[in-house]
Amino acid sequence: MKRDLRNDEARYNNWLKEVKNIGILSLTKKNSDLIIQHIEDMEAGRNINRRSKAGRRGYNTLNTRKSWLITIVKNLEKRGIKDITEITEKQIHDFFDDVKKGFVKKQNGEAYGKSVRDQVKAFRALWNWYMKAQRKLYNETNGEKGKLVIDITEELSADRNGDDFVYFTLEQLKKLMPYFSQEEQVRLLFMFATIVRSPSELMNVKVSDIHDDFELLTIRDEVTKTYGRTIKLLLCSDELKKYVQRNELKQDDYLFNFSPGNFNKKLKQIAKKVLGTGTSKGGESYDKISLYDFRHSGACHWRLGAYKTKIDALMYRGGWSNLSTLNYYTKKIGMRDSIEKSDLLIDVDRTELEKLKGENSVLLKRVYELGQGIKKLTAKRVKSDEILDALTKNPESIKLIAKALSKMGLVDKLMKV
Repeated sequence: MKRDLRNDEARYNNWLKEVKNIGILSLTKKNSDLIIQHIEDMEAGRNINRRSKAGRRGYNTLNTRKSWLITIVKNLEKRGIKDITEITEKQIHDFFDDVKKGFVKKQNGEAYGKSVRDQVKAFRALWNWYMKAQRKLYNETNGEKGKLVIDITEELSADRNGDDFVYFTLEQLKKLMPYFSQEEQVRLLFMFATIVRSPSELMNVKVSDIHDDFELLTIRDEVTKTYGRTIKLLLCSDELKKYVQRNELKQDDYLFNFSPGNFNKKLKQIAKKVLGTGTSKGGESYDKISLYDFRHSGACHWRLGAYKTKIDALMYRGGWSNLSTLNYYTKKIGMRDSIEKSDLLIDVDRTELEKLKGENSVLLKRVYELGQGIKKLTAKRVKSDEILDALTKNPESIKLIAKALSKMGLVDKLMKV
């Protein structure tokens, strides 16, 4: 069972009960009915876009999605679009262009800023749902009730390239830690090391999710928005074990209990004091730090270090389904072409290379054995001509030595000595 940190379930159910009776009063009936049906289908996991995660959506997602859709459609109705299903591709593109440029504003007069991406994603999900629902209805009724709807959102941009975050290193984190309590320090290190989603996954970790003597952590399927996974507890295993023992936590206890909002305030105050108000490498100033930035910075730490050549493993650790998401989280560290010549070898070349490596290892072993024999002879003060005599009696050994030296590229070097 997933922990309900913000009372999302009750808020959603209360909203749904109200709008089922009277509709969304700020919208036309057609638009209201469409949004309500879409949100209900999301809750049940019906007509979900095939590229998205299958199954029911969580209450936090449902609350966020319905809020954005009401905002979007309300703004579109101001432009005379009373039935969202009749909107054209040009109209929706023009609308989001105006939102991005700041011509469409919040109620307080501010521009939407970074949240434009969330709005685009919300509308695209609504339209994909509508297309799929209509296509199914069309097929089931032989075209009598449903219709084939074109995708007007295909070229809508929902990229995150412009997003900034607070980037900090492990060394900077260690500078911050003395200003936190012993228990809070464990939490900080845990977030950075595991790169779990905070607070959603973080606050749902139970002691029973930690196993193998505090070496492994399992993120359960029901608490993540992508997929469950089991990862190694690097950097924080020992401290976490002491933390659990110190607090006498039981198997069914949640690992962390705190207010994310209050903790974010404390983070900002301490970061400002220790790191200042300068701009971090992530593009955001240090005093804007939040729980969210631990996932960004931790991902950068691992990609530059232990997971440098293990991108698939890092994607699994973070619970990401595609490389573009990982690149988004680590884009501020810079990327370069790291391909090596060995990467260009085709499979046949690789097989031959491995074969040669095997032959070399056998040759080197024989050379080593011969060397050891020579050492024994010299240790007994045997004359050099006796050593040569011993070798010449075994011409196969001389051939092996010559072949090994040649393969190792040492013949030319010896000739120059």
